[in-house]
Amino acid sequence: MIYGSLDDQNMSVFIKIVDKLKIFPIVNGRKYALQPVHQEDLGKAYY
Repeated sequence: MIYGSLDDQNMSVFIKIVDKLKIFPIVNGRKYALQPVHQEDLGKAYY
């Protein structure tokens, strides 16, 4: 999952919730891994 600006309505909503509640929910019983990556990091790795 790629995230970037705070208005992308993707990971930004999740990040805001985690920041406010100070918890990190585990989704789907840890059956799959979700590794978010920032758009700038992806760009640096690609170019």
